[in-house]
Amino acid sequence: MTPYDYNLELEADKTDEVEALYERYAKDPEKIAEADTWLDGALDEAFYNGIETMFANIGDNGLMPEYVDTILSLAKIASKAREERIYWLSGRDAC
Repeated sequence: MTPYDYNLELEADKTDEVEALYERYAKDPEKIAEADTWLDGALDEAFYNGIETMFANIGDNGLMPEYVDTILSLAKIASKAREERIYWLSGRDAC
């Protein structure tokens, strides 16, 4: 079950509360850190392999312009996962 699936199961009257909590949590460094803790090791193997390869390439060659797209792609995956986890935390705390 993804964080979004979890929140789809919420009672309708909790939706506004969850959305309000999400807006607050998305700006709260402590909640962001909590979300990140929940994500440790939770993404797929290809994501972590991509990070390891990218760091090795940067270590070997320095930060080359052609690496920027890969870095941004990996960052977007991590950002989306964090967003989903913050939403899940909001749903958990609203119940």
